[in-house]
Amino acid sequence: MREHIPNVVEKKKIEKLWTSLFSYLCALFSPISIAASSVSIVCIGFTLWIYKSIAAKRILFSYDELILPVVIFVVAGIISCLFSYDPILSLKHMKSAWLFLIYFAIINLVHKRNVKTILYILFITTAFVAIVSIAEHFTYIKIFGYTIIKHFSRSQGFFNISLTYAGQLMQILLLLISFFFIYRKKKVVVGGIIILSIFAFLFTLSRGPWLGLSFGLLVFFIFYNKSLIPAYIAFLLLLVFFSYLFLPSVFDRVQTLFTGTADSSIREHFYLWKTALLMFSHHPLFGVGVGNFEHHALPLTKDLNFLWCHSSAHNIFLHTLATRGIIGFFAFVFLWYSILKSLLKRIRFSKDNLGYTLNVGVFAAFCALLFAGLFETNFNDSEVIMMSWLLLGISKVSNT
Repeated sequence: MREHIPNVVEKKKIEKLWTSLFSYLCALFSPISIAASSVSIVCIGFTLWIYKSIAAKRILFSYDELILPVVIFVVAGIISCLFSYDPILSLKHMKSAWLFLIYFAIINLVHKRNVKTILYILFITTAFVAIVSIAEHFTYIKIFGYTIIKHFSRSQGFFNISLTYAGQLMQILLLLISFFFIYRKKKVVVGGIIILSIFAFLFTLSRGPWLGLSFGLLVFFIFYNKSLIPAYIAFLLLLVFFSYLFLPSVFDRVQTLFTGTADSSIREHFYLWKTALLMFSHHPLFGVGVGNFEHHALPLTKDLNFLWCHSSAHNIFLHTLATRGIIGFFAFVFLWYSILKSLLKRIRFSKDNLGYTLNVGVFAAFCALLFAGLFETNFNDSEVIMMSWLLLGISKVSNT
């Protein structure tokens, strides 16, 4: 009997190592590469999940209140695809919807003792990518990628689109700020990463995420200390003035927010929103199908200049109405309502300061994501939503 004890102990150590490696790779690769993250999840996370289920002779799946809204959202999306113009194409574009598996893998595999290490890896990786992005902005060179781009100052990090990097960084920034004000450990390091990340975030020149972060910060200060809201507004004004003096590219981009339809990009957004509503009126029940927006938008518009490169409505709510119909839209709203409700419940019943810090930061990040979604289709961006599921999973584990 004693001869088997070392084997059991060694077996548990290996399982613990695999579990830790899975979560650490998620934190390491999420700000860098969707491909690497997917490989780490499929090859490590789900292999371990299946292995532990076989060893336990039962399916290891903890009940979670988000199971029902997630299933409804996915099923509604599949139904929309089946009634679309091109079902095969629509089903292929459903890939971002399946990233919810990251959340369930984390809450079923990751232990609370790993949460701090996961976050520190995520923060350090964020700082590294921010340094790369700042250098990219000032050198006008895309340091990582297949091509060197001249005369292009929008920071993109390791991604091909600046909006993707901004969407990810917006969420991590709110988590960092929550750590700085509430958790209050390693404040110098966290504060330094925040400063780097703010500059990298500004240099993406992405207005939707800027507005999303501004709203998310407002939500955060409502939880943390409402009396600091005037100071926060003063900081925003000071940041605009600082940009006017030292960051002309950022200030020029901020100015366009107040020009209305005089700015071609804003005018284009209005045009796309109108087209999405028109598309929904033609296909109200199931929509035109995921991935079919551009195909159906072209016959509805008289000006192809606005739609030649757009496969979305640049508004996640209108885009969902147009592509998934009223059924898919209500499933989408129910999912987000359930997520926010779950986070509020976690905040209320947080067991320690770490759990409270995480859940407040993630709640603010999700509010920012929704607000930014008024100006972009961020929920369809795999890299952005993968970060959301990762943070949501970690916040859940922190409350166990």
